[in-house]
Amino acid sequence: MAGTKTYTIHSSCINVTGGRYKSSSPSSAAKKAASMLFRKAAKMPKHKSCKKITFCLRESTSGSDKKMFDYSATRVKLVKPIVRVINGVEIVNKFKIAVKAVKSHKVPKVPKVPKVPKSPKSKKAKTGRKTKGGCACNDN
Repeated sequence: MAGTKTYTIHSSCINVTGGRYKSSSPSSAAKKAASMLFRKAAKMPKHKSCKKITFCLRESTSGSDKKMFDYSATRVKLVKPIVRVINGVEIVNKFKIAVKAVKSHKVPKVPKVPKVPKSPKSKKAKTGRKTKGGCACNDN
């Protein structure tokens, strides 16, 4: 396909990254990515009832500038589900996903869990000997 580019999820507010989305524009790739993010969020207990997700797409096409695109996606339940049949398979759409571009690099980061301070240990005296192979990498 001429003009098709590939995109990947660089970061998201639910800590999901990766994937490969082919599309001619970053906004349509963002819609595909948002659909996948909402499916994954539904399987996570912490993000099960999430209605809004912010994420960053990065162009991953070979030879591209690897530009970043930030989006905010919302999921709204449809009053009447859309039912369609493709190749004899019935597909039911229960939700509508709306994607909106946000200002660059405004994707919130999930705070890291603070480290628990370690108890003080007695320090051993260093002998200054090297390992048998002559490398002192393990001596700290």
